[in-house]
Amino acid sequence: MWDWAVLKMKVWEPHGQSVADCRPYLPGSFDHPPRNIALKMNSNYKAKEWQGYLYGLAPALLYGILPRKYWQNFCKLVRAVHIIHQRTIPLSQLLVAQQCLDEFHLEYEILYVQRCVDQLHFVRPCIHALLHLGLEVPRLSPPTIYLTWTIEHTIGIMGQELKQPSNPYHTLSQRAVQRAQLNALFAMVPSLSPDNQNSNVPSMELGDGYALLRARDRGPRQLEGVIGGLVSRYILNEERKLGNNPAPNWHVTITHWACLRLPNGQIAHSLWKEERKAIDELRHARCVKLHLDGTDEFAEVQFYFPVRIAVKTQILAVVQLFSCPDAILYKESQCTVYSVMELNDTDGLRLVDAKSILSVIAVIPHAYHVRPDKTDKRFFIWE
Repeated sequence: MWDWAVLKMKVWEPHGQSVADCRPYLPGSFDHPPRNIALKMNSNYKAKEWQGYLYGLAPALLYGILPRKYWQNFCKLVRAVHIIHQRTIPLSQLLVAQQCLDEFHLEYEILYVQRCVDQLHFVRPCIHALLHLGLEVPRLSPPTIYLTWTIEHTIGIMGQELKQPSNPYHTLSQRAVQRAQLNALFAMVPSLSPDNQNSNVPSMELGDGYALLRARDRGPRQLEGVIGGLVSRYILNEERKLGNNPAPNWHVTITHWACLRLPNGQIAHSLWKEERKAIDELRHARCVKLHLDGTDEFAEVQFYFPVRIAVKTQILAVVQLFSCPDAILYKESQCTVYSVMELNDTDGLRLVDAKSILSVIAVIPHAYHVRPDKTDKRFFIWE
């Protein structure tokens, strides 16, 4: 009995719409967002869309749709792929990934093939190849370095550089040699790389690959409310540590900045700028992963601002933290579904160093509740 065949029309069409509804919450750095899979699956659904759907959205969106044993089996594959796709993989994580792949493959044969010869065609070569994925990392390096994505991207770049139709293969080989020489030069002298050259976008360079990018306020503005109190307390504490006592009528004024460029090339936006646009005009990029108090946290950036304390200028960000994930769902999903809530101002509002921000993430509304009678607003995180 094929009890796994649940993605039929009454389920498939709403599921496809839920995939399309995720689009505004996926940062532009996440490349092509998956479209409505129910409508577009057979009309040039791109490989990048399949990748985003299967390994980013599906673990959360298929919860409650797929029967539990099939969903958990799928989550093992997703966790393994998340680990394998890293550029550097610790041995402890690599062992976890290979274990997940082994268990996924064995359960796949039991759940889908059911050890029946007439269903053996379900085990496609790509399913069997998963067994070798983790084992080959020590010999060949992480697969992201040599798989089709990298090769096709390189071929596309060099193909665009061809200007003359005569003798294309000789020209292509020469372009490849030149590209390799340039890459070696940029590796030895990083400052020569075009990626490290100053752009025409007005910015404030912070060092270590960070930079504030406009939009920004034309002049300082006074802060009020909860955020104003948070910033004021921080500045007063820092000034008093240095022996300075601000005047009695002192009040905090800052200049808002909208964006922060990160060392990995991503641009983290902020609520201060994005809240002015309609949801269908956005690709949210204001949610970030940051290092805070010795641990990694997820948060929504309210805005960035420079502040001068004594003779030193600090670049700070006001962020709203998200909660810890739902522990039961996180464990059952093999650590692939990170379902959180946004903390209130008392528990979640923090002032952090802009350089503590590590990457931009996707935080997507999640129709999941710990109890059926509870209507808490939840989100799931995709890094």
